[in-house]
Amino acid sequence: MGEVIDVNAPAWLSPEGALLIGRDTVTGSAFYPPRPLAPGTLNVADAVAASGKGRIYAFSAVRRMGPDVFVLAMVTLEEGPTLLTRIVDCTPETIVIGAEVSMVVRDLGGAPAPCFALLT
Repeated sequence: MGEVIDVNAPAWLSPEGALLIGRDTVTGSAFYPPRPLAPGTLNVADAVAASGKGRIYAFSAVRRMGPDVFVLAMVTLEEGPTLLTRIVDCTPETIVIGAEVSMVVRDLGGAPAPCFALLT
């Protein structure tokens, strides 16, 4: 019998809870989100677990009506890919470009999402 695959599971989340990225099997280049073929080369790609650590490349505080505020950021992972994500568990005033962050999973709108928290 073949492997059972949960088709409703997020493509970026490993069964162990790690952030998945794609890696080109020929060139070794990493990309996000993971997919069967590497962008640019169309070589076969594998989904591999990332360290979940990175640095903030750019960020913006998003304010809504009322007191709600959240931070969107471009985070460059240690493995190379950059992704758009949310920074959580801090105030916008404590965030600086170049700050080290680590991935955490948060429920956003009823679905798990890769977010990042500042490393102290």
